[in-house]
Formats: sequence, C-alpha cells, structure tokens
Amino acid sequence: MIVTFESEEKARLREQDPARQEGLAKAREIMADIFEGPPEFIDLNVVAEHAGT
Repeated sequence: MIVTFESEEKARLREQDPARQEGLAKAREIMADIFEGPPEFIDLNVVAEHAGT
C-alpha cells in the first residue's frame, strides 16, 4: 500500500497522531519479536552466484 500526502507537514502530523500510534502498538510489538537480534541462516544451499556489476 502506498500512501501519498500533499506535503511533508501533513505526513508528519499523521505520523504523530495519538490514535494512529495506539493502533500501531501491537504491530510494533510483533515486529520487535520477529526482528529481535540478527537474522540466522541455517542449511542454505547456493543455487546461483552473481559477480555483481
């Protein structure tokens, strides 16, 4: 989902809206559990290599 605003000021006002913050609290809690610590990779198989450019 992409949300656009008329100005940065309006975007910042939405960002600081207390009602929005309450709604995002549970999502932040779930994300904190998911992303706690660095990622761990187990049993990875190299299927292709890229030399970059």
